[in-house]
Amino acid sequence: RVDVYGQLVRTPARGKLMGNRGVLHDKDYNIVRPWKLKMWISCVLHVDRTRKVQLDDNRAFNGRKRELMSLRHYTELFYLDEVTALATGARPCGCCRRTDYDAFKEAWSKARSVDSKFLNSATMDDELHASRVA
Repeated sequence: RVDVYGQLVRTPARGKLMGNRGVLHDKDYNIVRPWKLKMWISCVLHVDRTRKVQLDDNRAFNGRKRELMSLRHYTELFYLDEVTALATGARPCGCCRRTDYDAFKEAWSKARSVDSKFLNSATMDDELHASRVA
C-alpha cells in the first residue's frame, strides 16, 4: 500500500484505489525502486460496465483477475482512499476515472490560468513529478 507520504508499505491490506508507477519490483518480488514513470495514476478497483470481449489493456478492469507483481508488468499499488492518492501526487486515471480526471484537469487549469483545451496528462505529470522529487 502507498502511505500519504508516497512511501510503499508492504501489507496484505488493499484500499479503495489502485495505483501504477511502472515496474518497481524484481523477479523475487522485492521493491527495487520507488517509481519508474512520471505518470502516477489512481484507478478504480471495480467497475460495473461489461464488454463482449475483455481487452487486455490498461482500461477499467471489469472483474479481470491478475497475479500481483507479475514479472515485467507494472507493480500494483493500493491507496487507502482518494485523499491518500492525491497526497502522494497521483492523479485520477483518464480511462477508468474519466469524470474525476476531467474535474482534476479543470481544477488544474483554473489554478494555473491555462485553457483546459491545451492541457494534457503529460503536462500535469511533468509538473507533479517535479514537485515529488524536489
